[in-house]
Amino acid sequence: MVENSTMSKYPELKEEIIITDPETLKVIGDPLRLQIMKSFKNPRTVKDVSAILGIAQTKLYYHVNMLEKHNLIEVVETNVVSGIIEKKYRVSAARFGVDENLLSTVEDPDNQVDNLLSAIFDSAKDEIKKSIQADLIDLTDQSDEKEGMLVHSSLNLTDEQAEGFIKEISAVMKNYNELADENDDTNPTAPVYGLTFAFFPIYRPNDE
Repeated sequence: MVENSTMSKYPELKEEIIITDPETLKVIGDPLRLQIMKSFKNPRTVKDVSAILGIAQTKLYYHVNMLEKHNLIEVVETNVVSGIIEKKYRVSAARFGVDENLLSTVEDPDNQVDNLLSAIFDSAKDEIKKSIQADLIDLTDQSDEKEGMLVHSSLNLTDEQAEGFIKEISAVMKNYNELADENDDTNPTAPVYGLTFAFFPIYRPNDE
């Protein structure tokens, strides 16, 4: 039974946080911590995330504290349940970016990039495989009305066109993040969809 609540409304989610220090980059590059962060997209307790990930709460507290310490997640609600303080956490922003100058200041930047990309894409790969096994994704469905999309492509764009593409995608993501936040309150049983997005210039040798 909840005896007391110190927060009744969740604060507005920041649109983006740029990682500017090497230690935070190391923290977010850990695959388990990335999974934990994704689980906190909606406000949840450590107990909730323990059930979602199938990992004991005692093994999560260290990682949760690290994520909170580096402002990657934040407490959005505190309740006293049967005399015990229960915290709900949520990610601190809808998106996280890396300062373009950061990798030039860290030791072994190639390894840092490898760790970060592996954490992101390995996590997405595992979720996609589980969804395929649960028949939530049908790779044989070629219709325009399928539930998910798996696409890899390259686009020949001018700098101006690329900037326009990023602006349009950012606007769409902001719109649907707002809809998802509304569903947290009005339609919490709505299906959850994963999104892994990468848009970057491709290196090509001059003779290619």
